[in-house]
Amino acid sequence: MSLYSFTATWQKGASHCIPDALSRAPVCDPAPGDEAAEVTDALHDAVVAALTATSEDGILVAPLQDRTLDSVRAAAARDPEYRELRDVIFTGFPEHRHELSPALRPYWGVRSMLAVDDGLIVYGARLVIPSSLRRDVLHRLHDAHQGMEKTKRRARLSVYWPGIDRDICNTVSACQSCRQLAASHQNEPLWRDEARPTRAFESVSADYFHVAGRTYLVYVDRLSGWPYVTVCPRTASADHLVTQLRQLFSQTGVPAVLRTDGGPQFASSTLRRFLDRWGVLHEMSSPHYARSNGHAEATVKTVKKIVVAASASGRLDDDLLDRGLLELRNTPRADGRSPAQILFGHPLRSGVPTHHRAFAPEWQRAADACDARATALRHDVRCYHDATARPLSGLRVGSHVDVQNAESGRWDRTGVIVGRAGRRAARAGSVERDELECGCGAR
Repeated sequence: MSLYSFTATWQKGASHCIPDALSRAPVCDPAPGDEAAEVTDALHDAVVAALTATSEDGILVAPLQDRTLDSVRAAAARDPEYRELRDVIFTGFPEHRHELSPALRPYWGVRSMLAVDDGLIVYGARLVIPSSLRRDVLHRLHDAHQGMEKTKRRARLSVYWPGIDRDICNTVSACQSCRQLAASHQNEPLWRDEARPTRAFESVSADYFHVAGRTYLVYVDRLSGWPYVTVCPRTASADHLVTQLRQLFSQTGVPAVLRTDGGPQFASSTLRRFLDRWGVLHEMSSPHYARSNGHAEATVKTVKKIVVAASASGRLDDDLLDRGLLELRNTPRADGRSPAQILFGHPLRSGVPTHHRAFAPEWQRAADACDARATALRHDVRCYHDATARPLSGLRVGSHVDVQNAESGRWDRTGVIVGRAGRRAARAGSVERDELECGCGAR
């Protein structure tokens, strides 16, 4: 856009002339020729007139009007607190906070950043909102239904008033749509029994699973991992469960603890009376939270593959099922020992060719090393799980809470905490949290 066409040429640095900065200094006595001539440009006059024009009410009229700012000005003119704050900014804040009126004391901490621009009070680049417009501004900030932190970051770009962060938290917490669509609670740190079983079938787990229209009962030892699988009749009733457990107790011994989920057969009064007669402590996991019965769930996952493979022809092949279970019982776990080695002191003979040396008791002499390896594995599992977990605050009796629907994941139900229960509560001394033990979270 220049009127000239320049040609750039290279010149060595030694030939460059140093400009004299003092030649740009103003002179004390300017000559008549140094005085600027009056500008009579019509465009310049029009711009100045537009920028300095005022309305009938004395309000400065900008070239482009902002209706949002006009509404803030109108609300500010009706707000006595806003007008008082503007006067204090013009005259200067007093030396002591108590010299301010109670309404203006919340602004004391930011007094050095307050200014008045075109009749509006600004805190840095943020506009101070009159009290009558704050509720509407909170709703506008939350139009995107973002979380508390994101909404606060959005507000810090534009608006301010004392306590705005607290008001944003209250607004987001009270939003019914956000509460229903909120994410599930984060996992809590891993909880394990401090007392490990020391004898086979001292502590056992049980669970049901379904394959090809048939129901199976899995009964597994928590020390060795030795599984039993029973095919149930068409209706897996509590009476059939009691019959199967009685047979297993007579073959493997009566356990001290039986752990199951809260299915109808396990929660029945028939099973409760049976276990009371046999002196077995029954611990049920929480509904909709299968991981709290993780030992049985892991066994079900493994056994289910064997059953599916044995049912490939359309009907269950008992030979394939029992051979698969035999190999499962012979397979060493991560700590180096198989269920058969723990129970019998040696592997079991199966269809896999095995030399007689494989039945030697060398593994028993390495039992301490296996125990140390198992302890290290449990420690690694805990560290891996707890890396993304955090403790959750307890709920008090009588608190009104939102309850998460386990199927849809939405917080669309409400409830009241009526009592204390659960292992977490016993450890932490707090009210049981449903989201920890049953998956249908409460908050």
